[in-house]
This record gives sequence, structure tokens and C-alpha cells, in this order.
Amino acid sequence: MTPRGFRYLLIGSLLCQFAAVIVDFFFPHLVPESLYDAQLQAAANTFASKESLRTIIIIAIVVVSCEILAFIGMFMFKRWARTLGFVLVPISALGSVIIGFDVTSGWVAAFREISLVLWGAALAVSYFSPAVADRFNQEILKNN
Repeated sequence: MTPRGFRYLLIGSLLCQFAAVIVDFFFPHLVPESLYDAQLQAAANTFASKESLRTIIIIAIVVVSCEILAFIGMFMFKRWARTLGFVLVPISALGSVIIGFDVTSGWVAAFREISLVLWGAALAVSYFSPAVADRFNQEILKNN
């Protein structure tokens, strides 16, 4: 794959993630109100104390900030960004397990899945595609 194709994977992943957020925000009626209310009730029971909610919010801000940093770094072919992007995958998965269930529409789920597949493809390409991996490794050669 070419470096340009690699960047298209990254941009596609980001656009799908934005699409999921937009659909979730502007089309809340895609999820039945009874399911949405049940999710709010479960969240209220899970995060009963303000301390636990505050802790989860702080962790989420840190993880999302690191994800943005990894995206920018990978787009610029920074070697450290591959490792950061790779490490953030299980951290994000663990966060999903801790938060619990999430009620979303089929459209949101589809956009999120496509985004994750494209991100995974970009990570794989960054390590295993010679043309792209060389761009990440050029940083080492410049420093030596």
C-alpha cells in the first residue's frame, strides 16, 4: 500500500467515527425511548457517586486525547504513534467493559465498526506494508 492509501485509511476511520457521533446526536429517535431511559437508569445506578463519575470522565478525556495524538502522529508517520495507537486499542476495549452496555442505533454501530476496522487496517499497514513502514522508520535513520 502507498503512504497516500494509508492516510486514506486513517481519514476513513476518523470520518466514520464522526458520522457515528453525528447520527447519535442528531437522530436520537433511532433508539426507542424505553431503551434509552433504561440505559440512563443503569448508568445512574453504576455511577451513583460523583467521585466514580468524575474518575471515569477524567480517564475518558485522557484516552480520547491520546487517541487524537495517535491519529495525528500516524498521519505524520511518527514512529511512536504506531505504538500508542496499538496500545490504545486494548485500553479502549477495557473502557467499554468497565462502562458496561451501550444502547445505540444500527447506523451508529455500523459506523463505529467500520471505523474500528479501518483503524485496525491502518495499524497493520503501518507495520507490515514495506512502503508505509519505511516512512515510519525514516525517523530512526534521520536521528542516526
